[in-house]
Amino acid sequence: MQGEISRTGYFVGNSKHLTIKAPAKVNLYLEVTGRRPDGYHDLLTFMQKLELADTLEITIHENGEGIRMTSSAKDLPTDEGNLAVKAAQAFLAESGLSVAVEINLHKQIPIAAGLGGGSSDAAAVLIALNQLTGNPLPEECLQEAALALGADVPFLVSDYPAAWATGVGEKLQEASPLANCWIVLVNPGFAVSTKWVFESYGVLLAERLGKRNGLQPSCQPQTDNLALTTGGNPYILGREKDRTINIEQCQPGVATPLYNDLEAVTVTRYPELAEIKKLLLAHGAGGALMSGSGPTVFAHFDNEQQARASYQFFVDKYEVNVFLTKPQQNG
Repeated sequence: MQGEISRTGYFVGNSKHLTIKAPAKVNLYLEVTGRRPDGYHDLLTFMQKLELADTLEITIHENGEGIRMTSSAKDLPTDEGNLAVKAAQAFLAESGLSVAVEINLHKQIPIAAGLGGGSSDAAAVLIALNQLTGNPLPEECLQEAALALGADVPFLVSDYPAAWATGVGEKLQEASPLANCWIVLVNPGFAVSTKWVFESYGVLLAERLGKRNGLQPSCQPQTDNLALTTGGNPYILGREKDRTINIEQCQPGVATPLYNDLEAVTVTRYPELAEIKKLLLAHGAGGALMSGSGPTVFAHFDNEQQARASYQFFVDKYEVNVFLTKPQQNG
């Protein structure tokens, strides 16, 4: 299970405690392959865990009940509006156990940034509670609980440091993680709603299909900068066929382009992301892409000196929410 590393535990009376890391993730490839009747989208995506992580302290009290959460991030809800609390509720309901749960979250991953922070916190809670209570839920039950919480959670619950995912994200195929590179993450400081991005992508796709068929859709997204996303500018769209990264898809060693279907939507409203990509590539990055629904842009560097110089450039520009990290090698 994810969480077997970077954790400590101790027992106090009728209480048990576990400290666990919840890693960020980036999407090196994200293709929306369809929409289901329930409104969810089918995906093909390659996800990679990072060393950048939140830290959660989980305590259970066997002689108690209820869930209490505290967080270092003052703007995060600590009730049912937080996925970590929902994960604790889901675990207790599925396991049938009656214990009190305390969750103390030390936040490092930016919120609503496309890095899976909330999903990873939820995954960490599921993992920790299962370990603290003697592993009452088998892997398949944890995966079912994870999927009910969000599309990224099954991957973040898994052992895999990297994986291809299909379906809504629940069908996982382990892949070789990135190695021998540095990752620069640049978050411009504003949040993006995943729900808005997927809804806008659907409308944008309908508009493009409509134009292709000579139709005029009745509902159109805000596309003031759509020309930028479709005009062949390699810094806007993620489909950079001349910038590939060696990640596996069925066959080892197949070079796959960095690609994100959702990038066109987010960059349409936030063209600043295009400039961040352009600068990262100018700094010597092997490739740059928006992760998930954004707005965080990541770049991979083979050269540590160039990575550190780029990181410092963006720290001077944005001050916060800029990170230099590495791909996680073990789940």
